[in-house]
Amino acid sequence: MFLILLGIMQIAFGWYAFRNPDSDWMRMLARIPEDVEQDDSDLFKSQIYSVITAFIGVIFILIGLSYYFDEFPIQTFITSLLLGGAGIAIGVVALLRPESRWFKRRGEDGEDIEPRIWLMKLAGITMIGISILTMLLSAQHLFS
Repeated sequence: MFLILLGIMQIAFGWYAFRNPDSDWMRMLARIPEDVEQDDSDLFKSQIYSVITAFIGVIFILIGLSYYFDEFPIQTFITSLLLGGAGIAIGVVALLRPESRWFKRRGEDGEDIEPRIWLMKLAGITMIGISILTMLLSAQHLFS
C-alpha cells in the first residue's frame, strides 16, 4: 500500500513540475535564486525530469498493485487491462494533440516550441509501448 501512495505522490509532483517548471517551489528544490532568469532550455530540462519522475511513480504503482494482487491472478490481469487502457488513451491523446492545454506550461500562451512537441510525441509513444507491455506481461499471472 505504501508503494501505491508513493507512486501517486510522485505522479502528482511530476505533473505539477511539468506544468509549473518555473514556480517558487521548484526553484527552492533546485536551489535557484529568484532573481535568476531561466531560459527555455532550463525549463525544458526540468520538464524532462518531471516526466521521468511521473514514470517512476507509475512503476511504483504497478509494483504495489502486484504485491496487493499476488494471490489473485485474474484481478491482476483485469487491473493491468484497465491501467493499460488508460495509458494507451493518454498516449494517443499526447500523440494526436501535443499542443493541448493539458500538456502546456501554466501561463504559456506563445507558440509551441519544437522540442516540447517532440517531447510530448515521444512521451505518447513511450506511454503506449509501456501500457501494451504491461498488459501483455500481466497475462503470465493467468497461467501461474
